[in-house]
Amino acid sequence: MNIKMLRNATKKTQEEVAKDLNLSKQTYQNYELGKRTPDLQKLINIADYYNVSLDYLCNHQTNNMVDISGWNENKKAVIFALSKLSERNDIILLGYITHMLYEQNL
Repeated sequence: MNIKMLRNATKKTQEEVAKDLNLSKQTYQNYELGKRTPDLQKLINIADYYNVSLDYLCNHQTNNMVDISGWNENKKAVIFALSKLSERNDIILLGYITHMLYEQNL
């Protein structure tokens, strides 16, 4: 968990944070050291206290990657070109692609 880094960023002591969260200093210290894991409600309280998401608090990384290993070079080139478009052209292209998909499915 990122709680030690978050606590240091707020320049608070373990005792101050523990008191604010209605925990004993030892309990909070054990969370920082990884000796104990807070239950879900305590995790939510800690995330709210530091104003971060549970994912961030717990170092959870979502995988938003798309597997392109089966794509041909043309499709890869299209995606690369898309990354270079302006926002205005994104909208125009999205309309065009939507139209192409509609016609493809007729």
